[in-house]
This record gives sequence, C-alpha cells and structure tokens, in this order.
Amino acid sequence: MFAKLISLSSDIRLEGGQPGKSGRVEVQYAGVWGTICDHGWDQNAADVVCRQLGYRRAESANCFARFGAGTGHILLDEVRCNGNEPSLSFCRHSGWTAHNCSHQNDAGVNCTNGRNFCHNIATTVTSV
Repeated sequence: MFAKLISLSSDIRLEGGQPGKSGRVEVQYAGVWGTICDHGWDQNAADVVCRQLGYRRAESANCFARFGAGTGHILLDEVRCNGNEPSLSFCRHSGWTAHNCSHQNDAGVNCTNGRNFCHNIATTVTSV
C-alpha cells in the first residue's frame, strides 16, 4: 500500500544531465541523498518535479537510469502524483527506503519552459 505524503522541503536535485534542467532525480531524507525508483514514474511526477525546480513542465519522464545509475540509497519507490501538486512533498509513495529495484531503475526528468501544446492552444471564436 502507500505511505504518507513525502515530507520534503526543497531537498530535490537533478544529477547526471544538463545542470539544473535534466537528470536523475535525487531527494534528501534525514540528511541523506538518494534516488527515486522508476516503478510508477510517469509524466505527472516529472511535471511536479520540474515545477518544483522552477520550470513550467517536464518535457519527458525518464526511466531505466537514462542519466546514469546513482549510488548509495534508493529512497523512494512507487511515487504517485496527480500532476497538479505544488511539490513532490504532496505525492504518495511506498515508504521511505522501501523499494524493490536497483539503481538501473533510477527515475529522471527533462524540464522545459516551453509551451505545452495540448493545454495552451488559444482559440478564437468569430461571430457570424
């Protein structure tokens, strides 16, 4: 089942990609940095991470250690976000340090300030 909400503040970073824009997602818990397993990782979670880092949205949610395998702790697995949370701290997960994966399953993101064409298309209605 799912544990309580993630209790993070701004303790999130991207490693192994373009600095601050893309990379393996790492979080800090109890003073220790660790990765997030990609089980359940999706566009909603990636969007939340990117907005938390000051971007408009995620261009992609990456799996299978796309930005290289981390080392040390795997802190989160089965992270579930609706996509509209203001930060990862509002998403559910399977519990701190509870996971069934290896660093070959580290989650990552590509963040962008580009438009989301599915949601930002303006239409003009003309009266006849």
